Amino acid sequence: MKPKVVFTFVEAGMGHIMPATGLADAFESKYGDKCEVVRLKIFSQSPHECVQKYGQSLADDVKKLGSSDIYAWGEWFFSELIGSKNTLKFLDNLYKDARELILDGLEELNPDLIFSTYYSPSHFAIQAREQGRIDSIIGSYSPDPEIYAAWDRRGDFFITNNERAYRQAIDKGCERVYQIPFIYRKEIEEASSISKEDMRDRLGLPRDKFTVLLSDGAYGQKNLVRFTKALLDSELPISIVSICGKNQQAYEELKSLKPKSEDTYFLPLGFATNMLEYLRSADMFAGKGGSNAINEAFYFGLPVVVSAFANMLEKQTATYFLIERGLGKIIKNPNKFVAFVRHLLDNPSEVDSYREKLVSHHDSTGASQGADIIYQMLKEKYPNL
Repeated sequence: MKPKVVFTFVEAGMGHIMPATGLADAFESKYGDKCEVVRLKIFSQSPHECVQKYGQSLADDVKKLGSSDIYAWGEWFFSELIGSKNTLKFLDNLYKDARELILDGLEELNPDLIFSTYYSPSHFAIQAREQGRIDSIIGSYSPDPEIYAAWDRRGDFFITNNERAYRQAIDKGCERVYQIPFIYRKEIEEASSISKEDMRDRLGLPRDKFTVLLSDGAYGQKNLVRFTKALLDSELPISIVSICGKNQQAYEELKSLKPKSEDTYFLPLGFATNMLEYLRSADMFAGKGGSNAINEAFYFGLPVVVSAFANMLEKQTATYFLIERGLGKIIKNPNKFVAFVRHLLDNPSEVDSYREKLVSHHDSTGASQGADIIYQMLKEKYPNL
């Protein structure tokens, strides 16, 4: 019988779904003939309403973090104050009924290895193993440069994509820590293979205009509209593509905006399934500080401006990549953002300089390397695999 490898998916932001998809795709491509690969939406696929509500609460929490700075900083401060162990205990007590049903589900599934890119499935798997319900290998991947308090460090291996998180994971007691390149979607290579100009033709964008892409993530809740309006009022001879995700109110606001100059091209969009194509067409990217958005922009060699943070974790992410490593800017003021866009427009060599700094991020082997690590963990348990 083939070992069962479960990749969990939690619908609490694309920054966790994308690496889970990339890892599952790579693992199935390389080792699907030797293992049974299961992609599990661990909460939303549950037949139990209270488990579904628990999963929805995680998505709702992401939205609250994006809409209220007080809520975001308060949640971060509280979890850091009480520490990892008490944070996890507090979260368990919020949804006791769901917790027991989730543990029952894991016992019934009985995976040989369970892998998560979000903290809660790893924590539940660890509890199930401690109670003797499963005997699974448990692995985790953090897409961020900060190992925050909610991560349970008692799993068997932990994968990171940057030096800061790697060191933190070791210092905080994680077993067998690995560092790999950022895990991109497999489609990123295809998008990258098309020239910027040809991609603009495909998307119906002006072929020769400096193109600014703005996006505030799947929920589009931060400074997208304000920054877009400032650019439209600037009369710069540029293309502006603003993608607001699932935020219908923001989309309606964007559609009501008009450029002041005929030399400015403007395309407002809602949720875009072809975000990689728009990144390939762009000359710079601006949005909130999510790790996935920042790193995908880096892959295409784009200067990045972070205009807002949904939480302290995103602030840490932006500070690490943009300030400490000099790969972009944090700009919260719309007028200062316009000034920076004008500066890049007038100094194209600076755009080239950013692109040169980002060459090391043009590495799409992270998912493949992660799949190899997962398979090696299985080989240690099942030497004849």
